[in-house]
This record gives sequence, structure tokens and C-alpha cells, in this order.
Amino acid sequence: MSIVSEIMSAIRSAILTAYPTKLELVNREDLAMNPDHILGNGFDVLIGSATNEGEMGGRGNSFQRNISVILSKRVVDSDLQNDSKHDTEKILLDEMIAIASLLKTNQPVVQKVLNLECVGDAGISVTNAEKVKFISTQLDFNIKYVEFYN
Repeated sequence: MSIVSEIMSAIRSAILTAYPTKLELVNREDLAMNPDHILGNGFDVLIGSATNEGEMGGRGNSFQRNISVILSKRVVDSDLQNDSKHDTEKILLDEMIAIASLLKTNQPVVQKVLNLECVGDAGISVTNAEKVKFISTQLDFNIKYVEFYN
């Protein structure tokens, strides 16, 4: 298994251990297409582009890669101008901060990367599903790791 596959598995595992009620999104490209029960407390890990930074002393190649974590929450009341929306946004913001911190300190993740940095987020957006509304965000990370030669 490649190191990037192991990193992705370690990130998923860390999130599910810290947040055991979270469910993995089935459609990351169009959040509204996810079932309501998943989107209500959902997450996903996206593997983005990588840059090969060259050989590391004949052992393997060093890479910089973008990885993102999507988080979603259901807004309980359909009126997005009330306290329910703001309370849900606060919960989502707290999760964002906690997950960014978790991934920098989680041993199975840290052992596989040379560096992991949270480089930003996408803010909070609203998704209108059939009868309910959801908010979501995307945390963006830059990781550096080595894929070793076999």
C-alpha cells in the first residue's frame, strides 16, 4: 500500500475515532445528492494534487500533496436566519478547529508524514437538499511525505 493511501486511512480513522457518529459522504462532488442522514453529520477526505520534490537519498521521492476534509451539518430549523443556523455554524467551526489540531497530533497520521499544515478553509456554505438545509466547509491541508521505493 502506498504511503498516501496509508495517510488517507489514518486521517479517516482519526476523524471517526474522535467523532464516532460522523458518516462518510457518498457524493463529495454534489453534497445535496447525499442522503439526509449522512449529510446531517458527514465528512470526507479528498486527495488533491501532488508535487514531486525529488529523490530522498535513494530511498524514495518526497512529495507535497493537498488533502482536504469536508464537514457537513444539518441546520435543524429551515429558517436560516435564526439562532439554529448560528448554533450549527458554531458547532461546525469548533469541529474544524478540533480536526485541524487532531490531525497535527494524531500519532498514526504524524508517523506517516514529514509535515502536515492546515493552510485554510473554504468558509461555511449552505446546501439546499430536498426538504432540509445543511451547512458545510472544507479544511485544506498541505502534507509532505516520502513514497519509498520497493
